[in-house]
Amino acid sequence: MYPSIFTFLLFSQTLISSITSNEYINHYIDQSDNSSLLKIDFFVIQNLSIEDDDLKEEMKSLDSFLFSKDLINLKEEPTKLVPSPIYLNIENNFFISNNIEIIQNSKEEKILIQDIKIEPLLYERVPFQKEMLEIQNNLNRSRDYRVLYYNSWYQPAFNKNKSIPIAIESFKKDKRLYGEITIYKERFIHIAGRLRLGEKSEEDYKVNVVPNTFNFQSLLEEMKYSEKSKPLESDYWIETIFNKVSLGLLDLSYEIPKEDEMFTDQLIKKPVNFYRDLYEIDREVKIEAGEFNFIDHPYFSVLVKVEEIAN
Repeated sequence: MYPSIFTFLLFSQTLISSITSNEYINHYIDQSDNSSLLKIDFFVIQNLSIEDDDLKEEMKSLDSFLFSKDLINLKEEPTKLVPSPIYLNIENNFFISNNIEIIQNSKEEKILIQDIKIEPLLYERVPFQKEMLEIQNNLNRSRDYRVLYYNSWYQPAFNKNKSIPIAIESFKKDKRLYGEITIYKERFIHIAGRLRLGEKSEEDYKVNVVPNTFNFQSLLEEMKYSEKSKPLESDYWIETIFNKVSLGLLDLSYEIPKEDEMFTDQLIKKPVNFYRDLYEIDREVKIEAGEFNFIDHPYFSVLVKVEEIAN
C-alpha cells in the first residue's frame, strides 16, 4: 500500500530481550552523564478502508504471544515539574537552601535560578504536544483511519544490546492492540516491534500471558535509595525488628471468620472480555531520524518519529 509515499518494510525475527530491568537501570546510572536522549512520537493506526486485493490475502495463523522477560511500562500521566499548591517560606532560608538568589530593584523583582538542571522525565507521556494532538485529531476525523494508540516520550539512546522493550496496550471499542517495541541506536536509529490487533469475541479464547512490566522512574529511585540505605549486615531486620516484637497468634484466631460465615454472595464479579488475535506486525527496521516513518500493514499501521537530542 502507498508505494509512492512510504517504503514497505521487511519482516524480522520475534523481538527477544536479553537484558533485565535491574541491568538496564544500572546501565542507565553508569551512562546517564554522557548519553544522548531520543524523543519518540508513536502512533498505531487502524486502517478502515481495505483494498480488495488485501481483503483476498490470507493472513497467517498466530500462535500465543510470548513477551520478553522484562518490559518498561510507559507512564500515561506526566509528572508535574512544580507541585501545586506550593508555598515558599523565605524566613526559613528556602531560597538559600535551594540555591536560588533573589535580585531586587526599584522597578521589579526577579528570581534568578542557579545551578538547577531540569531534565525530562523518561518513559512517561510528554505534555503539550500540540502538533501530535492535531495529527491524532485529523486521523480520527478522517474516513479511512482511527488512532488505536498514541504516546510521546523521552528515553536514553542506547544500542540494541543495552536497550529494553516497551509494553504497548490499548482498547478501542471492540478492538485490542498489544505488544512490545524497542527503539535503539547503533550507527542509525532502529525500531524493532511486535504488535497484534484483535477483536472482542464471544468465544472463550486462551488468555495471553501478562507481561512483567516495571516503571522506569520508580525502579530508578528504588535502586538509588537501596544503595544509600542498604544495611551493613544481612540479618538487620531479624536483629532490630523480630527479636523485639512478639505476636500472640493464638489470641488473634477468633478474628478469622469461618468459611460458612463469609459473605461470598456479596462479591461483585467483574465481567471478562475475550479477544481473538487477528493481525500482527513483526518487524525490525532502520528509520530516518527527525521524520515520520510509516510501517505498513493492510489492517493497521505504525507511524513513528524519533529525534536525537544531545545531552
